[in-house]
Amino acid sequence: MDTIKQYIIALTNLYGALRKEKVLEIYNLQNKDQLTIDDLDIFFDEKEDELIENFVYPEGCFFVHQAIASTDSLQYMIREKADKPYYIPKKDKLLYYTNDNYFEKTEEYFDLLQYINKYLINDLKKAKKLCEEIHGMRQFGVGLQKIYEILNKRNISFKDNEQINEFLMKISTMSNNIRIWENNGFTPNELFKQYDN
Repeated sequence: MDTIKQYIIALTNLYGALRKEKVLEIYNLQNKDQLTIDDLDIFFDEKEDELIENFVYPEGCFFVHQAIASTDSLQYMIREKADKPYYIPKKDKLLYYTNDNYFEKTEEYFDLLQYINKYLINDLKKAKKLCEEIHGMRQFGVGLQKIYEILNKRNISFKDNEQINEFLMKISTMSNNIRIWENNGFTPNELFKQYDN
């Protein structure tokens, strides 16, 4: 896969939407061969179909993930991202994001997974599937009511209020450590620490 293509896909997956100039800035920061905006435009014209196959769409001067391009969410996203810094991982870590399903599995994610497996499901394969689903929902701001609906569909119940509270606490802790499009790839905790200093 072309390195330029990898960057466009990875950055779009990490940020949801970003200006072409930001792709250029990050690419040039991490690679010896330097690109211009014209190089990027020519590349896009030649590889548009390949990018679309990877859920990346052009919207004016932006590269936008299909999840946003197919809705009216781009303007909302631009407003939410405004003035926030960008989380820029090292090149090798960044390129993991060429896989649309990739996300960082943090300590908090594994803590929730272990809890689900031990107390709610007792089947690691099913626990992983549920934990990934909850992670994806929380990444995109889906509320707890929808999570409860998923648990009900799977006939998963809690033994008491204490267990419900423990589960909610683990979801909240994981949610604060998820990379968010509106935060330009930063987790809520990371962004809070930046603004708190």
